[in-house]
Amino acid sequence: MAGGYGRRIGSPKALLKIESQTYLEKAVENCLGCKDIIIIVNPLVEAYCFNHYSNMKIVVNSTPESGMIESIVLGLNYSDDNYYLIYPVDFPYVKKETVDLLVNSSHDFDVIKPVFSNKSGHPIAISNAVKLSILENPLVPLYEQIKKRKTLHVLCDDIGIYRNVNYKRDIKGYENE
Repeated sequence: MAGGYGRRIGSPKALLKIESQTYLEKAVENCLGCKDIIIIVNPLVEAYCFNHYSNMKIVVNSTPESGMIESIVLGLNYSDDNYYLIYPVDFPYVKKETVDLLVNSSHDFDVIKPVFSNKSGHPIAISNAVKLSILENPLVPLYEQIKKRKTLHVLCDDIGIYRNVNYKRDIKGYENE
C-alpha cells in the first residue's frame, strides 16, 4: 500500500480524512485480511505511521516525487509471497469487500483487477512473475508492466475502485454524490 505525497492537494494523501478515518487508516482496515501489510510512505508521514502501525512493516520512500512505481518497487523488495495487492492510498472509497474479493480470487492469473460498470480500477493484485518483471524493469510504469499479462477481471459493486483523489475538488465531488 502506498501513501501518496499529494502535491496537487498540498498535503500527504495518507493523512486526508474520509469521515473519521485517515485514508491510510481506511486502507489498512480494508487490508486486515491480507497475510502481510507493508506500508510505503513518504517522509512526511513516517512518524505518524511508526506511531500508529508499529506492528506492521513500514518502508519510507525518500523520493516520493519519483512516482508510484518507486513505492511499488520498495514494497515488493520487502515481501516474498505468491501474490501482492497494490493498493494506492488515494482510493479511499474502495470497499473492504472488494479487497476481500481480490485476495480470495483465483491465483491462476498474473493480474487480478476489480471491475465496476465495465471499467477496471484499483487496488489490483499481481503475481510473483509480475513482481519479478517490475523488479527487473523498475523504470517501466505499472500499467505497461501489466497490460499484456494474463488478467482476471473480477466484477464488484464498488464505484470506489476508480475514484482516486488527486485534487481537493475530487474530495468534494465524491462526498456530494
